[in-house]
This record gives sequence, structure tokens and C-alpha cells, in this order.
Amino acid sequence: MNLFLRISAIVRFCFFTGLILISLGCLSGMFLVFHMVKDLPKLPSPLSKIIETPQTRIYASNGQVLISLGERQAVSLDMVSKNFIHAILATEDHLFFGHRGINKLRTLKGLFVTLTSPTGKVEGASTITQQLAKNLFFSF
Repeated sequence: MNLFLRISAIVRFCFFTGLILISLGCLSGMFLVFHMVKDLPKLPSPLSKIIETPQTRIYASNGQVLISLGERQAVSLDMVSKNFIHAILATEDHLFFGHRGINKLRTLKGLFVTLTSPTGKVEGASTITQQLAKNLFFSF
């Protein structure tokens, strides 16, 4: 019986020590994430400001505007043809409906090619979701 109590005490000690270490690791990880998040760029307050790009204006020698190019108008999604949406998806990310934003296999392949290429070839693996995140956070 005495041996059983010793083993039980050792198992309990190991369990609670492991639980404390795991908790400390999780807290450290959370602190690290919150510490790094403060350095990320902030989104502009009206989110529509991201897509605002100035028009290109062509001026005459006297300063008069000849033509303005690149005027943007917002269009509701129901006005966009389904064929157009599917054409964009087929071109940019043909597996769009098969993953949840990150194509893991393609990302690993891109990483492998980038790291092992003797010519310094860099291969991308971004999905439409990753491109949107990149444009939201690093394009303004």
C-alpha cells in the first residue's frame, strides 16, 4: 500500500507540474501574440478608403484637364455576372471552394521551391483570401 501511495503522489506531482508548465507556455504565447499585434498596421477607419485611388488626370500645357482616367464606381455584387466571378476564381484561385483561405499543400510547395531553388526562384502560393489580407494590411 505504501508503494501505491508513493507512485500516486509522483503521478499527481508530474501531472500538476505538466499542467502548470503548459499553462505558463500558453500565457507566454498569448503575451507574445499581444505584444506583436500592437506593431501591425491599422486598418483605415472607413474601410472603403482602401480601394480609393486617385484618378489619373492628363493636363494640357496651359494647366487645363484634358481627360480623367480611372474613375471608380461601386457596383453591388448582384449586378456582377456569375460567369465573371467564376472566371476570376478560375484564374486566381481555382481551388477557392476547396479550402478555408489557405491552400496548405500549395503553400508548402511554394516554400519548398523557394528554399531549395539554386537559382533563387521565388514561387508564390497565395490564395485570393491571402491576397486580400495582404492588400488590406500592407497597401495603404
